[in-house]
Amino acid sequence: WSDASALGFTSRNQLAGQILNQLVPVLQTFGERGFRYYREEWNCYDACRDHPVRLYTPALEITGVARGVAANGAVLIEVDGSIKEFNGGELSLRLVT
Repeated sequence: WSDASALGFTSRNQLAGQILNQLVPVLQTFGERGFRYYREEWNCYDACRDHPVRLYTPALEITGVARGVAANGAVLIEVDGSIKEFNGGELSLRLVT
């Protein structure tokens, strides 16, 4: 919340309202367009892209370099010079510090 107040939001309700004003139109068209339509914008704001990361799944731990997301929404990670796709409901991506 302290970061949001630095951006000029005076209340959490104001912040939530602004988020919803942006999110609702996207959700209304997402079914027609799919993730592919939003992929480029997503990659522009991807804080992990081109940084070392560690991906945790229920069965694996993968270390590599984040390379954005695929058109289907899968996380792209470069491992040993090869880009691999990972998707699933239980993925956790962390920057390697």
